[in-house]
Amino acid sequence: MEISEELFLNDNQLITKLEPKLKSLPFHVTTPENYEKIIASGFIQNNQKELFPFQFGQSRNSYFKNMGCVSICDFKGLESLTENERSLYKSKYPYLNPTKSNQVIHILLKESVRQNLISWKGWKTCNDVTQSIVAHFEFGFPERLPTDLFQKVIKTNIVKT
Repeated sequence: MEISEELFLNDNQLITKLEPKLKSLPFHVTTPENYEKIIASGFIQNNQKELFPFQFGQSRNSYFKNMGCVSICDFKGLESLTENERSLYKSKYPYLNPTKSNQVIHILLKESVRQNLISWKGWKTCNDVTQSIVAHFEFGFPERLPTDLFQKVIKTNIVKT
């Protein structure tokens, strides 16, 4: 899938301009380099075998990576929380620009993907407190996610001000 939308934003605009575009559908965050590999293979692969660079500091110990899943973000999981709780969760997970680079790709997924997402709640019983999870916001898609489940792809260029 081609890039659907390209944005040029400074860091201060990410919450006001990018976040609203991500709220309606589940999404995956990646780099432009990894996006090229995703398109070439036809899938977002899980990173259980650590074949790809990590996007987030906690990725090496990610609960969903260790389960062989693709990590997916979904604001729908935050709906039952208070506004203060939602702000706290969002501040812990750098979903807008995880690598602090000058470009980031957000792959918005079709609504139908939600029925296949694995809840974060299984983490509560995994008996490994070293595994990281962003409760209510992070979900897992089993094994690999085909590109035909992509709804929209947003490339954001972070402009330094």
